[in-house]
Amino acid sequence: MKKNIFLWVGLLGLAALFWACSDDEEPLQEAPLEEEVLQLQLTTNSTEVEVGEQVVFEVTVGGQSINDAELWADGQRLDGYAHIFAQTGTVVVHAQKEGYENSSSLRLTVVAAEEEPEPDPEPEPEPLAVDVYVLGYGQHPAENGSWPVVWKNGEVLPLKKEQYGAEVYASDYRGLAVADEQVYLSGSSYLSGSNAAAFYWAGSDFHALTGHEGSNIVGNAGNDIVVDGGDVYVAGVLNTHSDVYNALYWKNGDPVMLTHEEGPGYFSAHASALAVHNGAVHVAGDRNGAPVWWKDGEEVILDASGLASSIAVSEQGIVFVGGIAFTGSGERACYWQDGNRTFLGNEEYKSEAFAVAVEGEDVYVAGYEERPRASGSGRVRVACYWKNGVTVDLGDGSYPTQAYGLAVVEGQVFAVGTASKPGEKLSVALWRNGEEFALTDGSEREVANDLVVVKRGPS
Repeated sequence: MKKNIFLWVGLLGLAALFWACSDDEEPLQEAPLEEEVLQLQLTTNSTEVEVGEQVVFEVTVGGQSINDAELWADGQRLDGYAHIFAQTGTVVVHAQKEGYENSSSLRLTVVAAEEEPEPDPEPEPEPLAVDVYVLGYGQHPAENGSWPVVWKNGEVLPLKKEQYGAEVYASDYRGLAVADEQVYLSGSSYLSGSNAAAFYWAGSDFHALTGHEGSNIVGNAGNDIVVDGGDVYVAGVLNTHSDVYNALYWKNGDPVMLTHEEGPGYFSAHASALAVHNGAVHVAGDRNGAPVWWKDGEEVILDASGLASSIAVSEQGIVFVGGIAFTGSGERACYWQDGNRTFLGNEEYKSEAFAVAVEGEDVYVAGYEERPRASGSGRVRVACYWKNGVTVDLGDGSYPTQAYGLAVVEGQVFAVGTASKPGEKLSVALWRNGEEFALTDGSEREVANDLVVVKRGPS
């Protein structure tokens, strides 16, 4: 019984001690949960790229794009999400951003770019096959003295002499045309003590347009010749009274008067150049010192004073007249487009235009412009042409040059004129796309005033 009492007393004491200890201890707290760290996901549009090829990366977390992560490739930070590798090899790339676990690494292979095969070379364009005819005046190899000369591709053609039943002591060829491989020429011829007579040649056939009546050596002239649809047109001047010169053209030998002055008194009108377009006859010339354009006989005064020396008509029927205008500072090259004047060259220096051509939308005018000499002493004439108003020099200014004839074929520009080289007499120069060719050697004085270029047909 005592043992039981002692047992209960012991148990009660232990219980009291336990409860006393329990009152002194702090309550137990649960450990905080660790925050989840999200990992970046790095992808690219290709894991194999060529040198010089751009590779584009994308960084996401849980499907949401991350636009401000840093990309590192082999320890070098990349600039942005697009990059071009300049060397071949293997590149390890990863993305990182504060607060996120770095992405797994991407391994890229950079290979050499495949060389594109060189394209086949463009075939060399075949040279433009043309025949170049030049009309001038100089020493003919078959005659003594100076005579009109026609060159074909640099070779002198046989001389044609007028057939008036009397000896011709001088001739002046002014117009040149070529049709169906036949050469047409117009001009004036002179007999001693007689008036000048107008004529034209059609191949080997001679046609007198006027006689030699009268004693005025200036007289009559065939200044230009055009062949259109089998018809032959010659522009010129007819001396109808001692001091009266009327402008006209002949069609197949029949005169068509452009002015009708009968005198008395002085009157001077000249038809200098002619063009035919869709049956309409356009003539450029002058009337008492004023440049004139006639369309089917209707007169248009182009300026108060000047000279109209050339004419061309575009496929659309736009009429261009080349010449000079007299300004307060002197003569200046110009052209008129349907009657509206455009000045050419530098207004400070003298210039003249002698020929005009049009191809497509481009307008070409040939002549010369004076320039200061390189030595600083005086001025020198420089042959040139203007394309749509922009000057293209033919001469280099080391000696005087002038361009009188012009032709344009498929964008290639031909011009002919004169050159006065040091120690030589005046010689004939031909320019093709700016390259100068001498038709004469400068041992005798020779000039050129007209040019025709004909494209050859298939052989």
